[in-house]
Amino acid sequence: MYHLCNTFMFTETNLGIQTIMKKLGILLFLLSLGFQITAQNKQWTLEECVVYALSNNISIKQSTLNIELAEIEKSDAIGNFLPSINAGPTISENTGLSFNPINLAGGISVGYTLFDGLRNYRQLQRAEISKLASQYRLVKMRDDIALFVANGYLQVLLNKANLKVIEIQNAVTLEQIDRVYELVDAGVLPKGDLLEIKATDAREKQNIAVQENAVRISLISLAQLLLVKDYETFDIEDEGFDLVDPGISTNPVSDIIATAKENRTEVKIAEKNLELASKDLQIAKASYYPSVSAFFGYDTRYTDLNPLDFSTQLYQNDGINYGLRLNIPV
Repeated sequence: MYHLCNTFMFTETNLGIQTIMKKLGILLFLLSLGFQITAQNKQWTLEECVVYALSNNISIKQSTLNIELAEIEKSDAIGNFLPSINAGPTISENTGLSFNPINLAGGISVGYTLFDGLRNYRQLQRAEISKLASQYRLVKMRDDIALFVANGYLQVLLNKANLKVIEIQNAVTLEQIDRVYELVDAGVLPKGDLLEIKATDAREKQNIAVQENAVRISLISLAQLLLVKDYETFDIEDEGFDLVDPGISTNPVSDIIATAKENRTEVKIAEKNLELASKDLQIAKASYYPSVSAFFGYDTRYTDLNPLDFSTQLYQNDGINYGLRLNIPV
């Protein structure tokens, strides 16, 4: 019987989340993700299979992109704290029987939100929580992929072990056939005993064929999980494994459960989802509060009806406006 144990732990810093994967048993995940396996007809170790899967799995790459999207969402939330600036010219001309002056105007305005029910602040908080949740989901995805690969690997090992057992049993049966054949020739045993043991040999050979097929199918399944195209020559190492960590096996069950509650990504993702829902509620409630904004504007104008030259009109006709604006939801 094979056992796998693995624990993932997190520590949060001001630069984000650093993921620490603890090896419990055979699993060792602290290798470079750029590791590529190109050798033909080689036997893959469990460690190589896990690292290759973590480096090439599409779902992991998608989760990585989700972290980048969360970073963009955070940048947008920070941008909400910046003032808004608008500028532009306007040119117009009238038509008809009256005078048709050409009018030119231009200006620039700056606006800044002083208070909006803490909406911008809540949105920034939500963006930060969303980024953490995306990082946790990436680690969970890596965890799941590693476990899928480990389970597939162990299934191959189990099928190979079962095949060896059947082959050894059949070798014993073949030896018995030789002995029974000699005893039948000597008249010690009836011929029926020889036919019976030959039937046993036929059944075992059938079981060997079935189990060989099971080994082949499990190898193909593991190769497909790893996205290895050369599945026909794909094989794994099947010796030298010690999959039981005595440190884990001797710990009390209550300690293991407590550690899992503290460190498992599923728990952290659920906590972040709860925080996201709370922030969404706070953002929605912000619309009930009045908003206060400040504004400042500068503009000037020119018309060809005025005998003054262009620069003089721009200087004389300019003006500024500034103030506070209060919006109260009704």
